[in-house]
Amino acid sequence: MRPLELLQTHSLLYKNATLLQVVGELDMATAPLVDQAVAACLAEQPQHVYLDLSRLEFCDRTGLGALLRARHRARAQGAMVHLISIHRQLRRSLAALGGTDLLAPPRPDGPAVLL
Repeated sequence: MRPLELLQTHSLLYKNATLLQVVGELDMATAPLVDQAVAACLAEQPQHVYLDLSRLEFCDRTGLGALLRARHRARAQGAMVHLISIHRQLRRSLAALGGTDLLAPPRPDGPAVLL
C-alpha cells in the first residue's frame, strides 16, 4: 500500500489555531505525511496546532518521532502543539519519551470545540 492509502490528514484553521486530524496508521511509511501536514499548518503561523488523534489506528516509534518533531517545529516558530483524543497506549509511550507537554489539555476556545 502507498502511504496516502494508510494515512490521511485534514486541517481546519480557526482564529489563531489549526486543527489537524490524523486518520489511519502513523509509521515509517506515513510519518513524512504528518511532517508535511504540520509544516503546512505552521505556514499559516497559528499560535496553537491541535493534533486530533481520535482516528489514529496505529502509531509506532517512528510515528512518535513525528509527533515530537511537530512539537519541535512549532516551538521554533513560537507556537504550541496539543494532542487531543489520544489513546491510552500512545499517551503512555509519549510520557516515557518526555512528551508530556504535548498531552496538555487544549484551550477551551481552540478549534477542538468544533469536534
